[in-house]
Amino acid sequence: LYTDEYVPWPILAMRSYWSVYKGVDQSTGELVALKKVAYDEMDAESLEFTCREANILAGLDHPNVVRLLAVVGSRKPGSFYLVFEYLEKEALQVR
Repeated sequence: LYTDEYVPWPILAMRSYWSVYKGVDQSTGELVALKKVAYDEMDAESLEFTCREANILAGLDHPNVVRLLAVVGSRKPGSFYLVFEYLEKEALQVR
């Protein structure tokens, strides 16, 4: 990560252009989900979709939608992180 505010832990999921890590917010101690997006490997349409998704999620506040907390850069060129609230599997089933 570009900032030391979030510390990634093990990978939870992986796809072609992104990986999701469980992590912790250093300032609050809260668990977060860190979605690392490798935009340098994406085609233009996929990158545009991802940016639209982030913009939409940033404006949503609904109990049935996982909250996007932040977008942070990466020390590695060609990627960035979407920081989401972390939900355990059981919490997802209740929502």
